[in-house]
Formats: sequence, C-alpha cells, structure tokens
Amino acid sequence: MIDRRRLNLFETIEVYQHDIDFEPHNEATPTAAAAGSSEKIKVMCERLANGQELHHPNDNKTCATMEMQREIAATMIMLAKMHREASRVKRELAQPKRVMALHAARATKQRIAEVKKTKNLIRITKATK
Repeated sequence: MIDRRRLNLFETIEVYQHDIDFEPHNEATPTAAAAGSSEKIKVMCERLANGQELHHPNDNKTCATMEMQREIAATMIMLAKMHREASRVKRELAQPKRVMALHAARATKQRIAEVKKTKNLIRITKATK
C-alpha cells in the first residue's frame, strides 16, 4: 500500500494519474524572499518537491521590483529559446537517420523488383530454348 502522506505532488500524479486527493503532508517554513523573485521561485519549487504547502501565511508579502521581474522574465525567455533550439537540433540530428532508412527501404524494394525481373527473364529464356 502506498502511503499518500509521503508522496509529493509529482509522485501523487505519477501513481494515481491525478492530483485531486493530494494534500500537503507538512507545513512549509516562512521565507523572507520577495514575491516574484528568483529566490521565492526556488523556495516554492522546493516546497512543491517536498510535498509542502506552496504558500505560508508568514511569507514576505512584498513584491519583487520591476527590475528583478524583468531579469527573471528575460532569463526564462532565454531558457525557453535554448530549450527550443536544443529540440530543433535534436530533430535535425534524427532526420538523416529517418531519411537514410527511407532510402534504404526504397533501395531494397528496387532490388527485389530487379531480382523478380531477372528471374522472369531467365525463365523466359529457358522456356524458349
């Protein structure tokens, strides 16, 4: 039997295929990081991975400055672009293998057709002798 109290959100979804019954099994400790800052995002990721509540009533309520939010947004955009580029490169590296396999299959079909023609010609020439 799986102990639900020990599972974090991701494990609950993996085991039960949904998160409807998920309940955090311990309360998070408050953080002084400003809302929207990269520190707060890291803290929230750790809380989620540990199966804790995402928000604590005593968390810092001040928001990150606009400059901090712009930096975080720029970083996230850069990471998304890097991920997209990596996916594109991965697809391109896989493409030649698919093309080569397609050419090999066509070549095999052509060879089979040539062998059949040759056998037919041999049979025809033997029959005429």
